[in-house]
Amino acid sequence: SVSMRRLVVDPQKGDHSTIAKAIKAAQPGDRIEVQPGVYKEAIVIDKPLEIVGQGPMAKIVISSSVNVVNMSTSSAAIRNLTLRQTGGKWHAIDVSQGHLEIEDCDISSEGRACVAVYNGAMVSVRKSRIHHSKDYGILVSDLGQGLIEDNDILANHYAGIKIETSGNPTIRLNRIHNGEAEGISVGALGKGVIDDNDVARNARGGIKLDGGNTTVRNNRIHDNKYNGGILVEGRAQVMIEDNDILGNEGVAVAINGSGHTTVRKNRIREPKPRHTYSWGIDGGQGIAVSGQGHVVIGENEIAGTAAEGIEVYSGRVDISQNHIHNGHKAGITMHKGRCLIEDNNITGNAGEGIDVYGGRVTARKNRINRNKSAAVYLASGSRGVIEDNDLRDNVDGPFRIYDMSAKLFVIRRNNKIG
Repeated sequence: SVSMRRLVVDPQKGDHSTIAKAIKAAQPGDRIEVQPGVYKEAIVIDKPLEIVGQGPMAKIVISSSVNVVNMSTSSAAIRNLTLRQTGGKWHAIDVSQGHLEIEDCDISSEGRACVAVYNGAMVSVRKSRIHHSKDYGILVSDLGQGLIEDNDILANHYAGIKIETSGNPTIRLNRIHNGEAEGISVGALGKGVIDDNDVARNARGGIKLDGGNTTVRNNRIHDNKYNGGILVEGRAQVMIEDNDILGNEGVAVAINGSGHTTVRKNRIREPKPRHTYSWGIDGGQGIAVSGQGHVVIGENEIAGTAAEGIEVYSGRVDISQNHIHNGHKAGITMHKGRCLIEDNNITGNAGEGIDVYGGRVTARKNRINRNKSAAVYLASGSRGVIEDNDLRDNVDGPFRIYDMSAKLFVIRRNNKIG
C-alpha cells in the first residue's frame, strides 16, 4: 500500500506556492497542509484529499470571484481555512458530487451561497462560521443531503439554511441567528430533521416550512421578528415537538397550509404583537391555524400570549392535554372549521377560556377556571357540544351565550359551581 504523503503549500518556502499546484501533484489520499497567506485562487478538488490549514485560521485566506472550492471527486475534507467568495453568480463551496467534509472553517460569500450541495451529493459541515452571504448561508437542493452540525450561521441575506427540491439534511446543534430572512427555510419538496438548534433574532422569523416533510424538535426558537417562531404553509407534513418557542414577534406557531401538522410537548411563551394599532394588535398568538389541513395540538404549555393562546380560523384541529394560561386574551378562539377541544387546562386568561364565533366545536373534559371573563362564549353561527367540563371560578360565570346559538349546542354535565 502507498502511505499518505504531506504536501506543504507556502508562497515563500513550501513544496508548492499555490493550492492548485499541490492538488495537481498529489495522489489520492494525500494531505495538503496550507501555511498562512492569502491565496487568490479557485480550488477544484478532483481526487480524494485532505486540505488543512496550518496555523491561525484567520491568517489562511483563500479567495476567488468564482467557486472558491469546487468538489469534483468521491470524498475529500477541508479544515481550518478562511474562504471568501468575492462576487458574481458563484458559491463559496460548490458540492455537486461525492462527500465533502468541512470543519473549522470561516466562510462568507458576496455571490451566492456560502455552501451549496445538490445533485445527490453530501456534505458534513461542522464547527464552522458561515456568515454574510448575499444569498443563503447553506443551500441543500436536488437530492443533496448531509449533516450540518455545531456551526455558527449568522447575518446571511436569505435563510441561514435553505432546503428545497428533495434536499434532506440533518441540522443539529447550530446557532442560527441575526439573519435578514428566516433562520431555516424548507421549500415545497424539502425534507429534513431540525434538532437541538438555537434559532434567534432573525428578521423574517425562526423557521419557515413551505411544504415538504420535516421534523422540528428540541430547538430553542426565540426573539425572531415578523413571522414569529415557526410558520407552516403549503402541503407540509410536519412534526413540531419538544421545542422552547419564546418571545417571538408575530405568531409563535402559525399553520396556514393544507397538510398535516402535529404540535406537541412544546413550551410556547410570550409571543409579541407584530404591530400595535388603535383598534388592537396584529399577532401575539401562541398557535394560529388557517387553511384546510389537519392540525393536532397536544401536551403543550402556552403561556403569557399577547393575544389568544390558540386561534382557529379554519381547518380540522384537535386540541388536547394542553395547559393554556395567563394570556392577555382568550385561551382558545374559534372562527370556522371543526375543532375538538378535550382534556385541557385553560386558566388565568384575561378573556374567556373558550370563544366560539363560528364552525363546529366539541369541548369536553376541560378544566376552564379562573379566567377574567366567562369560561365559554358562544356566538351566533356556531354549533357543537359542550360537555363534562369544569367551568368553575371564572369572573363572568360559566357561559356567555348570544342570539340563537344555545339552540345549536348540546350543553350537558358541566360542573359550574364549586
